[in-house]
Amino acid sequence: LARAIGASTVPSILRGDTVLATDLLVAFSADPSVTFAQVTLKGGEIFAEYSVNPNRDSIQTTSEIVGSVLQAPDRESTNTRVAFHPRYVELVVPIISRNKTIGVIALQSNPNRLYRMLFWQLLATIVQYTLAMVIALRVSSHLRHRIEKPVNDLASAMRGVSQQHDFKVRVAKAEDDEIGALADGFNHMLEEIQN
Repeated sequence: LARAIGASTVPSILRGDTVLATDLLVAFSADPSVTFAQVTLKGGEIFAEYSVNPNRDSIQTTSEIVGSVLQAPDRESTNTRVAFHPRYVELVVPIISRNKTIGVIALQSNPNRLYRMLFWQLLATIVQYTLAMVIALRVSSHLRHRIEKPVNDLASAMRGVSQQHDFKVRVAKAEDDEIGALADGFNHMLEEIQN
C-alpha cells in the first residue's frame, strides 16, 4: 500500500500540489494500524502529512532510516526500509520518478497488530512442533517395541544355546518380516544341529 500511494504522489510532487499529496496520504486511514504518514522530498523538506492525531508533532525526518534512503545513490535507494521502535514501527519507501528518488513516504504503524500476529504464529509453531514430537515419540516407541522384542527373544534363545547347550530352544516368529526370517533361520539352524 505504501509503495502504491508513494507512486501515486509522483504527479503531485512534480506539480508541487501538496493538497493532492495530503489527500492521497489520507488513504492510510483504511488501515487502523497506520498512525502517521509523511512525504519527505529529496532535499529533506516535508511535502505532505497524514496523522490519526493531527495535534502531534511531525515525524523526525532526520531519523537515520529516512536520511539513509534520501542520501543513498538512486540505484541503492529503491529498497523499503523498516525500523522497530519501542512504541511504533517505522516504514520508509522511496518515491521513484524516472529511475531517480525524488522523496520518501514514511509511515509509523502501531505494532500491536504485528505483535498479535507474531504471537499467534509463534503459538501455532509451538503447537505444531509439540504435536510433531508427540507423534514422533509414539511412532518410535511403536517401532522400537516391534523390533526390540523379537531381537531380545532371539538373543535370549542364543544365550540359552551357547550357555546351556539346549538345542531344543526355538524362537517364536512374531511377523513375516526380516526379523521373522532371522528367527526362521535360527530355528532351522538349531534343527539341523539337533539332527
